[in-house]
Amino acid sequence: MSDIFNNELFEAFASASDNVFIYVCDMKTNISRWSKASVEYFGLSGEYLEDAATIWEQHIHPDDRALYNEDISGVFSGTKPRHECQYRARNRMGEYVWVECKGSVIWDDAGNPIIFAGLMTRLDGQNKYDSLTGLLTTYELHHCKFSQGRGI
Repeated sequence: MSDIFNNELFEAFASASDNVFIYVCDMKTNISRWSKASVEYFGLSGEYLEDAATIWEQHIHPDDRALYNEDISGVFSGTKPRHECQYRARNRMGEYVWVECKGSVIWDDAGNPIIFAGLMTRLDGQNKYDSLTGLLTTYELHHCKFSQGRGI
């Protein structure tokens, strides 16, 4: 297994947050490693995945797949310097949550992609409480009311 997967740095970043997930892909072998938190939250089959792009695409909301694919294709073709995209992804409970995904490709001297690494942040976990008042944000307040079956 590649050293990019099995090192203390990956472990440190992978365990840093419950709302931020990391992944690293060896583009020569098409094998990737995802943080344990991402495996648990999104219900992935394991930390190590072969052809993760195909697996992950099934988690992306159908209405957001074209946007995601356009962005990631630009990165892999070299026309975009990095992946940066917001979309909805399905978690293990079958709910779609908003995520922001950022990633970069490392290229070898011959111009071939060798590593793709990135992080994904759950946007629903960022703004639960207003930083000034400590109260629930408007989004959270509405979300709580609707999820309990009550309208506004």
